[in-house]
Amino acid sequence: MIVTEARRKALACEFVESVGSEDFLTALGLRQAAIPDLRVEVEEVIVEGERVVVLVRVRGTHTGELPGLPPTGRRVCVRGVEVLRILDCEVSEHRSLFDLPGLMRQLGVLPTPGAMQTLTRQEVER
Repeated sequence: MIVTEARRKALACEFVESVGSEDFLTALGLRQAAIPDLRVEVEEVIVEGERVVVLVRVRGTHTGELPGLPPTGRRVCVRGVEVLRILDCEVSEHRSLFDLPGLMRQLGVLPTPGAMQTLTRQEVER
């Protein structure tokens, strides 16, 4: 079966929108209860042969407990990339990459880059 570029793009969007939030939570080792209103927005889709790259934005509110972190009530917005291989109208490979350090900064777990303290050489040598 010949799969057109447009069909690959449509299949990739359907796939990412249906499993994207699940992938994001799995990547963090979380349950849906941690960010119950989690949603995935497709920003861009790039098709090259049987490979499809989908740029996504994941949004939600941290209202449930994360391992070692009680609910903060903070809204989070994290970007990610989904890479798929589509053969015969089926997703045969799938990989995800999300900005997890960015998420941790938004939740207050990691400091923001500008808030990091610069140590003098003397302080480091102590």
